[in-house]
Amino acid sequence: MKKDVMMNEYGTLHESNGRYALRFVRSFHHNPEDVFLVITNPSSFAQWSPFATEEMDLRLGGRIAFDDGEGTTYEGSIIELEKPYVSLQEEDKGCRMIFTHTFNDDSWAVNTAVG
Repeated sequence: MKKDVMMNEYGTLHESNGRYALRFVRSFHHNPEDVFLVITNPSSFAQWSPFATEEMDLRLGGRIAFDDGEGTTYEGSIIELEKPYVSLQEEDKGCRMIFTHTFNDDSWAVNTAVG
């Protein structure tokens, strides 16, 4: 069963069969190609994502490392990657990014929602 659990300016939380997904939508005044380069360059990514490290294996199935600043590190994996149109859609004056973070434990929702 699929349902929306929470929606606010931070993201939309969805639940489906015991798994959770936070969906973020952001608009940028830059073209999709430029935004793609910024979000996929490890040093740029680490500047705008609060817990990102510069460890990123940019390929389908690749890993991205995160450090919570308190001694715990986490890994994410890239499950979709297509330059630049899987998550970036052209708009009149730039593009819109749609990013989905999936996880099993709903206790991650609040901290992840600030995304």
